[in-house]
Amino acid sequence: MFLRKVSYCTLVLVALALALLMLFHLTTFVYGQVIGPGADLRGANLRDANLTDADLRGADLREADLRRSILSGADLSGANLSGARLSDANLTNANLRGANLGFDLPWFSSASLSGADLSHTNLQGVNLKRARLERANLSSANLSGAILSETNLEGANLSEANLRRREYAEITMFDANLTGANLTKAVYTGKADGREGTRFPNGFDPQAAGMFLLAPDADLSGANLSGTNLSGTYLTGAILSGADLSEANLSDTNLHDANLQEANLSGADLAKADISEANLSGTNLARVVYDGLTILPDGFNPLNDMFLVAPGVNLSGADLSGANLLGANLIDADLRGAGLSGALYDGATLFPDGLDPMVVGMLLIASGTDLSGVDLRDTDLTGANLSQTDLSGAGLRGANLAEVNLTKANLVGADLGGANLEGADLSEVMYDEATTFPDGFDPVAESLLFFLDNMVSAIYIRSPQFGLCRLDQ
Repeated sequence: MFLRKVSYCTLVLVALALALLMLFHLTTFVYGQVIGPGADLRGANLRDANLTDADLRGADLREADLRRSILSGADLSGANLSGARLSDANLTNANLRGANLGFDLPWFSSASLSGADLSHTNLQGVNLKRARLERANLSSANLSGAILSETNLEGANLSEANLRRREYAEITMFDANLTGANLTKAVYTGKADGREGTRFPNGFDPQAAGMFLLAPDADLSGANLSGTNLSGTYLTGAILSGADLSEANLSDTNLHDANLQEANLSGADLAKADISEANLSGTNLARVVYDGLTILPDGFNPLNDMFLVAPGVNLSGADLSGANLLGANLIDADLRGAGLSGALYDGATLFPDGLDPMVVGMLLIASGTDLSGVDLRDTDLTGANLSQTDLSGAGLRGANLAEVNLTKANLVGADLGGANLEGADLSEVMYDEATTFPDGFDPVAESLLFFLDNMVSAIYIRSPQFGLCRLDQ
Protein backbone atom coordinates (compact mmCIF):
# COMPACT_ATOMS: atom_id res chain seq x y z
CA MET A 1 0.00 0.00 0.00
CA PHE A 2 2.84 2.41 0.95
CA LEU A 3 4.66 1.68 -2.31
CA ARG A 4 1.49 2.28 -4.28
CA LYS A 5 1.02 5.66 -2.56
CA VAL A 6 4.62 6.59 -3.27
CA SER A 7 4.26 5.46 -6.87
CA TYR A 8 1.08 7.52 -7.29
CA CYS A 9 2.63 10.63 -5.74
CA THR A 10 5.69 10.20 -7.92
CA LEU A 11 3.55 10.05 -11.04
CA VAL A 12 1.69 13.21 -10.00
CA LEU A 13 4.96 15.06 -9.38
CA VAL A 14 6.38 13.90 -12.70
CA ALA A 15 3.21 15.02 -14.50
CA LEU A 16 3.38 18.43 -12.82
CA ALA A 17 7.04 18.78 -13.71
CA LEU A 18 6.34 17.94 -17.33
CA ALA A 19 3.46 20.44 -17.41
CA LEU A 20 5.71 23.15 -15.98
CA LEU A 21 8.42 22.34 -18.50
CA MET A 22 5.88 22.53 -21.32
CA LEU A 23 4.54 25.85 -20.02
CA PHE A 24 8.08 27.22 -19.73
CA HIS A 25 8.80 26.03 -23.26
CA LEU A 26 5.71 27.84 -24.56
CA THR A 27 6.42 31.00 -22.57
CA THR A 28 8.75 33.76 -23.69
CA PHE A 29 9.40 37.30 -22.49
CA VAL A 30 9.09 40.46 -24.57
CA TYR A 31 9.59 43.93 -23.09
CA GLY A 32 9.46 42.25 -19.68
CA GLN A 33 6.00 40.80 -20.42
CA VAL A 34 5.21 37.09 -20.22
CA ILE A 35 4.22 35.88 -23.69
CA GLY A 36 2.36 32.58 -23.84
CA PRO A 37 -1.05 30.89 -23.91
CA GLY A 38 -3.54 32.65 -21.62
CA ALA A 39 -1.06 35.43 -20.80
CA ASP A 40 -2.41 38.49 -18.98
CA LEU A 41 -1.31 41.35 -21.25
CA ARG A 42 -4.14 43.75 -20.60
CA GLY A 43 -2.97 47.30 -21.31
CA ALA A 44 0.56 46.10 -22.11
CA ASN A 45 2.83 48.28 -24.24
CA LEU A 46 3.95 46.00 -27.08
CA ARG A 47 4.35 48.68 -29.70
CA ASP A 48 6.88 47.66 -32.40
CA ALA A 49 7.37 44.28 -30.66
CA ASN A 50 8.46 41.23 -32.67
CA LEU A 51 5.90 38.53 -31.83
CA THR A 52 6.40 36.41 -34.92
CA ASP A 53 4.83 32.94 -34.47
CA ALA A 54 3.98 33.77 -30.82
CA ASP A 55 1.54 31.44 -29.05
CA LEU A 56 -1.07 33.78 -27.56
CA ARG A 57 -4.05 31.45 -27.52
CA GLY A 58 -6.69 32.77 -25.13
CA ALA A 59 -4.45 35.67 -24.06
CA ASP A 60 -5.95 38.80 -22.50
CA LEU A 61 -4.81 41.66 -24.75
CA ARG A 62 -7.54 44.14 -23.92
CA GLU A 63 -6.42 47.76 -24.42
CA ALA A 64 -2.92 46.51 -25.35
CA ASP A 65 -0.81 48.75 -27.59
CA LEU A 66 0.24 46.59 -30.55
CA ARG A 67 0.80 49.33 -33.08
CA ARG A 68 3.38 48.42 -35.72
CA SER A 69 4.00 45.10 -33.94
CA ILE A 70 4.96 42.00 -35.94
CA LEU A 71 2.44 39.22 -35.27
CA SER A 72 2.91 37.28 -38.50
CA GLY A 73 2.10 33.62 -37.95
CA ALA A 74 1.01 34.27 -34.35
CA ASP A 75 -1.72 32.12 -32.80
CA LEU A 76 -4.29 34.52 -31.32
CA SER A 77 -7.22 32.12 -31.42
CA GLY A 78 -9.64 32.82 -28.60
CA ALA A 79 -7.66 35.87 -27.47
CA ASN A 80 -9.43 38.96 -26.15
CA LEU A 81 -8.31 41.98 -28.20
CA SER A 82 -11.16 44.28 -27.24
CA GLY A 83 -9.91 47.86 -27.32
CA ALA A 84 -6.42 46.88 -28.49
CA ARG A 85 -4.49 49.18 -30.83
CA LEU A 86 -3.44 47.32 -33.96
CA SER A 87 -2.97 50.02 -36.58
CA ASP A 88 -0.11 49.22 -38.98
CA ALA A 89 0.43 45.86 -37.25
CA ASN A 90 1.59 42.89 -39.34
CA LEU A 91 -0.72 39.91 -38.78
CA THR A 92 0.09 38.08 -42.00
CA ASN A 93 -0.99 34.43 -41.70
CA ALA A 94 -1.97 34.96 -38.04
CA ASN A 95 -4.68 32.78 -36.50
CA LEU A 96 -7.45 34.95 -35.03
CA ARG A 97 -10.15 32.33 -35.17
CA GLY A 98 -12.71 32.98 -32.45
CA ALA A 99 -10.82 35.98 -31.10
CA ASN A 100 -12.83 38.72 -29.41
CA LEU A 101 -12.11 41.94 -31.27
CA GLY A 102 -15.15 43.81 -29.98
CA PHE A 103 -16.78 46.88 -31.50
CA ASP A 104 -14.41 49.05 -29.45
CA LEU A 105 -11.40 48.07 -31.58
CA PRO A 106 -11.11 51.24 -33.64
CA TRP A 107 -7.38 51.00 -34.37
CA PHE A 108 -7.12 48.14 -36.88
CA SER A 109 -6.71 50.55 -39.79
CA SER A 110 -3.84 49.94 -42.24
CA ALA A 111 -3.10 46.57 -40.60
CA SER A 112 -1.64 43.76 -42.72
CA LEU A 113 -3.90 40.72 -42.37
CA SER A 114 -2.96 38.94 -45.58
CA GLY A 115 -3.79 35.26 -45.25
CA ALA A 116 -4.97 35.66 -41.64
CA ASP A 117 -7.57 33.24 -40.24
CA LEU A 118 -10.47 35.37 -39.00
CA SER A 119 -13.16 32.75 -39.48
CA HIS A 120 -16.05 32.85 -36.99
CA THR A 121 -14.61 36.08 -35.56
CA ASN A 122 -16.74 38.97 -34.30
CA LEU A 123 -15.58 42.06 -36.22
CA GLN A 124 -18.64 44.20 -35.53
CA GLY A 125 -17.81 47.87 -35.90
CA VAL A 126 -14.07 47.26 -36.30
CA ASN A 127 -12.14 49.88 -38.25
CA LEU A 128 -10.53 48.02 -41.16
CA LYS A 129 -9.94 51.08 -43.30
CA ARG A 130 -7.04 50.49 -45.71
CA ALA A 131 -6.43 47.07 -44.12
CA ARG A 132 -4.84 44.39 -46.30
CA LEU A 133 -7.02 41.30 -46.11
CA GLU A 134 -6.08 39.60 -49.37
CA ARG A 135 -6.46 35.81 -49.11
CA ALA A 136 -7.73 36.17 -45.51
CA ASN A 137 -10.21 33.61 -44.20
CA LEU A 138 -13.29 35.55 -43.08
CA SER A 139 -15.76 32.71 -43.44
CA SER A 140 -18.70 33.06 -41.04
CA ALA A 141 -17.19 36.25 -39.62
CA ASN A 142 -19.50 39.01 -38.39
CA LEU A 143 -18.50 42.20 -40.22
CA SER A 144 -21.72 44.11 -39.63
CA GLY A 145 -20.83 47.66 -38.72
CA ALA A 146 -17.20 47.28 -39.81
CA ILE A 147 -15.50 50.15 -41.64
CA LEU A 148 -14.19 48.71 -44.90
CA SER A 149 -13.31 51.76 -46.97
CA GLU A 150 -10.20 51.31 -49.15
CA THR A 151 -9.85 47.75 -47.85
CA ASN A 152 -8.21 45.07 -50.00
CA LEU A 153 -10.19 41.80 -49.86
CA GLU A 154 -8.75 40.31 -53.04
CA GLY A 155 -8.95 36.53 -52.86
CA ALA A 156 -10.45 36.58 -49.35
CA ASN A 157 -12.91 33.91 -48.25
CA LEU A 158 -16.12 35.65 -47.15
CA SER A 159 -18.41 32.65 -47.40
CA GLU A 160 -21.28 32.87 -44.89
CA ALA A 161 -19.89 36.17 -43.56
CA ASN A 162 -22.32 38.80 -42.32
CA LEU A 163 -21.72 42.09 -44.15
CA ARG A 164 -25.26 43.32 -43.78
CA ARG A 165 -26.01 46.99 -44.19
CA ARG A 166 -22.50 48.33 -44.39
CA GLU A 167 -21.03 51.19 -46.32
CA TYR A 168 -18.21 50.50 -48.76
CA ALA A 169 -15.92 52.83 -50.68
CA GLU A 170 -13.01 51.89 -52.91
CA ILE A 171 -12.93 48.26 -51.77
CA THR A 172 -11.11 45.62 -53.80
CA MET A 173 -12.84 42.22 -53.81
CA PHE A 174 -11.29 40.66 -56.92
CA ASP A 175 -11.47 36.84 -56.75
CA ALA A 176 -13.04 36.98 -53.27
CA ASN A 177 -15.29 34.08 -52.30
CA LEU A 178 -18.66 35.60 -51.41
CA THR A 179 -20.59 32.33 -51.36
CA GLY A 180 -23.45 32.63 -48.89
CA ALA A 181 -22.33 36.04 -47.60
CA ASN A 182 -25.17 38.14 -46.18
CA LEU A 183 -25.05 41.44 -48.04
CA THR A 184 -28.71 42.41 -47.64
CA LYS A 185 -29.14 46.21 -47.54
CA ALA A 186 -25.39 46.76 -47.70
CA VAL A 187 -24.57 49.87 -49.68
CA TYR A 188 -21.67 50.27 -52.07
CA THR A 189 -20.20 53.04 -54.17
CA GLY A 190 -19.52 53.36 -57.87
CA LYS A 191 -16.90 55.39 -59.69
CA ALA A 192 -17.33 59.09 -58.94
CA ASP A 193 -15.14 62.15 -58.57
CA GLY A 194 -11.94 60.23 -59.18
CA ARG A 195 -12.85 57.41 -56.79
CA GLU A 196 -12.70 53.83 -57.99
CA GLY A 197 -15.62 52.68 -55.87
CA THR A 198 -16.27 49.09 -54.79
CA ARG A 199 -14.75 46.44 -57.07
CA PHE A 200 -16.41 43.02 -56.94
CA PRO A 201 -15.37 39.58 -58.22
CA ASN A 202 -16.06 38.91 -61.89
CA GLY A 203 -19.66 37.84 -62.42
CA PHE A 204 -20.86 39.06 -59.03
CA ASP A 205 -24.14 40.99 -59.16
CA PRO A 206 -24.38 43.24 -56.08
CA GLN A 207 -27.97 44.26 -56.79
CA ALA A 208 -29.04 40.62 -57.00
CA ALA A 209 -27.43 40.19 -53.56
CA GLY A 210 -29.72 42.90 -52.19
CA MET A 211 -27.12 45.67 -52.10
CA PHE A 212 -27.82 49.34 -52.82
CA LEU A 213 -25.61 51.38 -55.13
CA LEU A 214 -24.73 54.81 -53.78
CA ALA A 215 -23.80 56.84 -56.81
CA PRO A 216 -25.02 59.75 -58.92
CA ASP A 217 -28.28 58.91 -60.77
CA ALA A 218 -28.65 55.61 -58.87
CA ASP A 219 -32.16 54.16 -58.58
CA LEU A 220 -32.86 53.80 -54.85
CA SER A 221 -36.61 54.21 -55.04
CA GLY A 222 -38.31 52.60 -52.06
CA ALA A 223 -34.99 51.64 -50.46
CA ASN A 224 -34.91 51.24 -46.68
CA LEU A 225 -31.93 53.33 -45.59
CA SER A 226 -33.33 54.36 -42.22
CA GLY A 227 -30.58 55.31 -39.79
CA THR A 228 -27.84 54.74 -42.36
CA ASN A 229 -24.71 56.87 -42.30
CA LEU A 230 -24.56 58.44 -45.77
CA SER A 231 -22.46 61.42 -44.76
CA GLY A 232 -20.38 62.80 -47.62
CA THR A 233 -22.01 60.59 -50.27
CA TYR A 234 -22.51 61.81 -53.86
CA LEU A 235 -26.15 61.15 -54.79
CA THR A 236 -26.70 63.86 -57.39
CA GLY A 237 -29.69 63.01 -59.56
CA ALA A 238 -30.41 59.85 -57.58
CA ILE A 239 -33.95 58.47 -57.57
CA LEU A 240 -34.98 58.20 -53.92
CA SER A 241 -38.73 58.49 -54.34
CA GLY A 242 -40.53 56.66 -51.56
CA ALA A 243 -37.24 55.78 -49.85
CA ASP A 244 -37.02 55.59 -46.06
CA LEU A 245 -34.22 57.92 -44.96
CA SER A 246 -35.62 58.60 -41.51
CA GLU A 247 -32.94 59.38 -38.92
CA ALA A 248 -30.28 59.00 -41.64
CA ASN A 249 -27.05 60.94 -41.43
CA LEU A 250 -27.07 63.00 -44.62
CA SER A 251 -24.63 65.63 -43.44
CA ASP A 252 -22.39 66.92 -46.23
CA THR A 253 -24.26 64.69 -48.70
CA ASN A 254 -24.74 65.91 -52.28
CA LEU A 255 -28.40 65.41 -53.22
CA HIS A 256 -28.48 68.04 -55.96
CA ASP A 257 -31.31 67.32 -58.43
CA ALA A 258 -32.25 64.14 -56.52
CA ASN A 259 -35.81 62.84 -56.64
CA LEU A 260 -37.01 62.72 -53.03
CA GLN A 261 -40.71 62.69 -53.84
CA GLU A 262 -42.72 61.02 -51.04
CA ALA A 263 -39.46 60.04 -49.30
CA ASN A 264 -39.33 59.89 -45.51
CA LEU A 265 -36.56 62.13 -44.15
CA SER A 266 -38.03 62.60 -40.69
CA GLY A 267 -35.32 63.20 -38.13
CA ALA A 268 -32.56 63.19 -40.75
CA ASP A 269 -29.44 65.31 -40.41
CA LEU A 270 -29.00 67.62 -43.42
CA ALA A 271 -26.23 69.80 -41.99
CA LYS A 272 -23.95 71.00 -44.83
CA ALA A 273 -25.98 68.93 -47.33
CA ASP A 274 -26.78 70.09 -50.87
CA ILE A 275 -30.45 69.52 -51.80
CA SER A 276 -30.61 72.26 -54.43
CA GLU A 277 -33.05 71.50 -57.27
CA ALA A 278 -34.17 68.34 -55.47
CA ASN A 279 -37.78 67.20 -55.87
CA LEU A 280 -39.27 67.53 -52.38
CA SER A 281 -42.89 66.99 -53.38
CA GLY A 282 -44.61 65.12 -50.56
CA THR A 283 -41.34 64.59 -48.71
CA ASN A 284 -41.62 64.06 -44.95
CA LEU A 285 -39.22 66.63 -43.47
CA ALA A 286 -40.47 66.55 -39.88
CA ARG A 287 -37.72 67.16 -37.32
CA VAL A 288 -35.07 67.50 -40.03
CA VAL A 289 -32.01 69.34 -38.74
CA TYR A 290 -30.09 71.63 -41.07
CA ASP A 291 -27.59 74.45 -40.66
CA GLY A 292 -26.35 77.60 -42.37
CA LEU A 293 -24.29 75.58 -44.84
CA THR A 294 -27.23 73.49 -46.07
CA ILE A 295 -28.05 74.39 -49.70
CA LEU A 296 -31.83 74.40 -50.18
CA PRO A 297 -33.78 74.54 -53.48
CA ASP A 298 -34.44 78.05 -54.82
CA GLY A 299 -37.67 79.41 -53.39
CA PHE A 300 -37.99 76.57 -50.89
CA ASN A 301 -39.31 77.76 -47.55
CA PRO A 302 -38.22 75.46 -44.73
CA LEU A 303 -41.25 74.07 -42.99
CA ASN A 304 -42.10 75.00 -39.44
CA ASP A 305 -41.05 71.56 -38.25
CA MET A 306 -37.57 71.82 -39.80
CA PHE A 307 -34.89 73.05 -37.43
CA LEU A 308 -32.06 75.38 -38.39
CA VAL A 309 -29.39 74.64 -35.82
CA ALA A 310 -26.67 77.26 -35.86
CA PRO A 311 -25.11 79.91 -33.63
CA GLY A 312 -27.27 83.00 -33.21
CA VAL A 313 -30.42 81.68 -34.93
CA ASN A 314 -33.92 82.58 -33.79
CA LEU A 315 -35.61 79.46 -32.47
CA SER A 316 -37.92 81.25 -30.05
CA GLY A 317 -41.15 79.32 -29.66
CA ALA A 318 -39.88 76.45 -31.83
CA ASP A 319 -41.00 72.96 -30.92
CA LEU A 320 -37.72 71.11 -30.49
CA SER A 321 -39.10 68.52 -28.11
CA GLY A 322 -37.38 65.21 -28.70
CA ALA A 323 -34.97 66.71 -31.25
CA ASN A 324 -31.51 65.22 -31.64
CA LEU A 325 -29.15 68.04 -30.65
CA LEU A 326 -26.11 65.88 -29.97
CA GLY A 327 -23.04 67.97 -30.77
CA ALA A 328 -25.11 70.97 -31.95
CA ASN A 329 -23.74 74.53 -31.73
CA LEU A 330 -26.45 76.84 -30.37
CA ILE A 331 -24.25 79.59 -28.95
CA ASP A 332 -26.13 82.93 -28.91
CA ALA A 333 -29.26 81.26 -30.33
CA ASP A 334 -32.63 82.62 -29.18
CA LEU A 335 -34.38 79.70 -27.52
CA ARG A 336 -36.91 81.70 -25.50
CA GLY A 337 -40.16 79.77 -25.27
CA ALA A 338 -38.77 76.88 -27.30
CA GLY A 339 -40.03 73.43 -26.42
CA LEU A 340 -36.94 71.45 -25.49
CA SER A 341 -38.49 68.73 -23.37
CA GLY A 342 -36.94 65.39 -24.22
CA ALA A 343 -34.42 66.88 -26.66
CA LEU A 344 -31.10 65.06 -26.60
CA TYR A 345 -27.75 66.66 -25.89
CA ASP A 346 -24.26 65.52 -24.97
CA GLY A 347 -20.98 66.98 -23.77
CA ALA A 348 -20.30 68.47 -27.21
CA THR A 349 -23.58 70.43 -27.41
CA LEU A 350 -23.05 74.20 -27.02
CA PHE A 351 -25.86 76.33 -25.53
CA PRO A 352 -26.52 80.08 -25.23
CA ASP A 353 -25.50 81.68 -21.95
CA GLY A 354 -27.98 81.13 -19.15
CA LEU A 355 -29.69 78.04 -20.57
CA ASP A 356 -29.63 75.03 -18.28
CA PRO A 357 -30.55 71.98 -20.39
CA MET A 358 -31.66 69.97 -17.37
CA VAL A 359 -34.03 72.72 -16.18
CA VAL A 360 -35.82 72.76 -19.56
CA GLY A 361 -36.20 68.99 -19.52
CA MET A 362 -33.49 67.96 -21.97
CA LEU A 363 -31.92 64.52 -21.73
CA LEU A 364 -28.18 64.10 -21.31
CA ILE A 365 -26.81 61.23 -23.39
CA ALA A 366 -23.64 60.27 -21.55
CA SER A 367 -22.06 57.55 -19.47
CA GLY A 368 -23.58 56.94 -16.03
CA THR A 369 -26.75 58.99 -16.49
CA ASP A 370 -30.26 58.07 -15.32
CA LEU A 371 -32.49 57.46 -18.33
CA SER A 372 -34.84 55.05 -16.60
CA GLY A 373 -38.32 55.05 -18.11
CA VAL A 374 -37.36 57.57 -20.80
CA ASP A 375 -39.05 57.31 -24.21
CA LEU A 376 -36.29 57.00 -26.83
CA ARG A 377 -38.29 55.14 -29.45
CA ASP A 378 -36.89 55.43 -33.00
CA THR A 379 -34.08 57.69 -31.76
CA ASP A 380 -30.72 57.67 -33.53
CA LEU A 381 -28.06 57.17 -30.85
CA THR A 382 -25.36 55.83 -33.14
CA GLY A 383 -21.98 55.71 -31.43
CA ALA A 384 -23.21 57.18 -28.13
CA ASN A 385 -21.52 56.31 -24.83
CA LEU A 386 -24.19 54.85 -22.55
CA SER A 387 -21.90 52.75 -20.39
CA GLN A 388 -23.17 52.27 -16.82
CA THR A 389 -26.37 54.12 -17.76
CA ASP A 390 -29.67 53.25 -16.08
CA LEU A 391 -32.04 52.43 -18.95
CA SER A 392 -34.40 50.31 -16.88
CA GLY A 393 -37.91 50.53 -18.26
CA ALA A 394 -36.76 52.78 -21.10
CA GLY A 395 -38.57 52.73 -24.43
CA LEU A 396 -35.95 51.97 -27.07
CA ARG A 397 -38.17 50.27 -29.62
CA GLY A 398 -36.87 50.93 -33.13
CA ALA A 399 -33.93 52.97 -31.81
CA ASN A 400 -30.64 52.97 -33.70
CA LEU A 401 -28.09 51.74 -31.15
CA ALA A 402 -25.42 50.82 -33.68
CA GLU A 403 -21.93 50.97 -32.18
CA VAL A 404 -23.30 52.31 -28.88
CA ASN A 405 -21.26 51.57 -25.75
CA LEU A 406 -23.71 49.88 -23.37
CA THR A 407 -21.09 48.36 -21.06
CA LYS A 408 -22.64 47.65 -17.62
CA ALA A 409 -25.89 49.38 -18.63
CA ASN A 410 -29.13 48.47 -16.84
CA LEU A 411 -31.70 47.22 -19.36
CA VAL A 412 -34.06 45.65 -16.83
CA GLY A 413 -37.59 46.01 -18.20
CA ALA A 414 -36.43 48.00 -21.23
CA ASP A 415 -38.15 47.64 -24.61
CA LEU A 416 -35.61 47.17 -27.41
CA GLY A 417 -37.95 45.54 -29.89
CA GLY A 418 -36.87 46.35 -33.44
CA ALA A 419 -33.80 48.25 -32.23
CA ASN A 420 -30.55 48.14 -34.22
CA LEU A 421 -27.79 46.68 -32.03
CA GLU A 422 -25.18 46.20 -34.74
CA GLY A 423 -21.74 46.78 -33.29
CA ALA A 424 -23.05 47.69 -29.83
CA ASP A 425 -20.84 46.80 -26.84
CA LEU A 426 -23.05 44.75 -24.53
CA SER A 427 -20.39 43.72 -22.01
CA GLU A 428 -21.91 43.07 -18.55
CA VAL A 429 -25.31 44.45 -19.58
CA MET A 430 -28.06 43.52 -17.13
CA TYR A 431 -31.57 42.46 -18.20
CA ASP A 432 -34.56 40.54 -16.88
CA GLU A 433 -37.53 38.56 -18.14
CA ALA A 434 -39.41 41.81 -18.87
CA THR A 435 -36.70 43.09 -21.21
CA THR A 436 -37.76 42.96 -24.87
CA PHE A 437 -35.04 42.39 -27.46
CA PRO A 438 -35.09 42.59 -31.28
CA ASP A 439 -36.23 39.46 -33.11
CA GLY A 440 -33.41 36.95 -33.37
CA PHE A 441 -31.33 38.50 -30.58
CA ASP A 442 -30.22 35.96 -27.96
CA PRO A 443 -29.11 37.61 -24.68
CA VAL A 444 -27.70 34.30 -23.42
CA ALA A 445 -25.53 33.84 -26.50
CA GLU A 446 -24.36 37.44 -26.09
CA SER A 447 -23.36 36.71 -22.45
CA LEU A 448 -25.68 39.32 -20.89
CA LEU A 449 -26.33 39.18 -17.13
CA PHE A 450 -29.77 37.97 -16.06
CA PHE A 451 -31.34 39.91 -13.17
CA LEU A 452 -33.74 38.04 -10.88
CA ASP A 453 -35.08 38.84 -7.39
CA ASN A 454 -32.76 41.79 -6.83
CA MET A 455 -29.63 39.86 -7.74
CA VAL A 456 -27.77 38.72 -10.79
CA SER A 457 -28.74 35.05 -10.68
CA ALA A 458 -26.74 33.75 -13.59
CA ILE A 459 -23.82 34.77 -15.71
CA TYR A 460 -23.36 33.27 -19.13
CA ILE A 461 -19.91 33.20 -20.71
CA ARG A 462 -18.64 31.85 -24.00
CA SER A 463 -15.48 29.81 -23.61
CA PRO A 464 -13.26 29.15 -26.66
CA GLN A 465 -12.77 25.60 -25.35
CA PHE A 466 -16.24 24.69 -24.04
CA GLY A 467 -18.67 26.99 -25.84
CA LEU A 468 -21.55 28.58 -23.90
CA CYS A 469 -21.37 28.07 -20.13
CA ARG A 470 -23.59 29.21 -17.26
CA LEU A 471 -22.05 30.30 -13.98
CA ASP A 472 -24.61 30.27 -11.16
CA GLN A 473 -23.96 32.57 -8.23
